[in-house]
This record gives sequence, structure tokens and C-alpha cells, in this order.
Amino acid sequence: MTHARHTFTDAQWQRIEPFMPPCKGRHGGAHRAFFDALLWMARTGAPWRDLPERLGTWSVVYQRYAYWCDKGHFERLFQGVQQPDMEEVMADSTCCRA
Repeated sequence: MTHARHTFTDAQWQRIEPFMPPCKGRHGGAHRAFFDALLWMARTGAPWRDLPERLGTWSVVYQRYAYWCDKGHFERLFQGVQQPDMEEVMADSTCCRA
């Protein structure tokens, strides 16, 4: 697998970076490396222990992920990135029984 499939592009990162919480005690690139690790996990479906060393220590990445979940950082990030356009709304009812 290529590294490009498991990393954010610069354009994608520029869109989400302003919504990141302060990075206490870590250098500025720590958020991006953390998100690359989460993206790798999501795309591969692998266990945490199989996280490649180049993306960080699996236990540190997991602890940070659990902390972010507990503190609600992901919810605030997703709300900040969303740009709802309510001009047109469609519902697909092919999977819903009436």
C-alpha cells in the first residue's frame, strides 16, 4: 500500500487544521501525524497493535484517540468542518420500509 492512500493531502489538512484543539506539549506536526495514524486505522481496519512504527507508537496513538473521544474533540471538529447547504435536501427511501 502506498503512503498517499493513508495520509491527508495538504488541501484537506488546511481545511481541518483551524479546528484542532491546542497541542499541549507537542510540536506543531503532532496533530497531522495523529490524524494520519487514525486514517490508516480506518482504511485498513487493523488492530491498534498493527499500527506501523512510522505513524507512532500504537499505545500512544490509542491513548490520544481515547482522550479526544472522551473530551469531545472529534464532535467539535466535525461540526466545525461541516458546511451544511440546506438549499436542497434529498432523502432516499429505497432502503426504508413504509
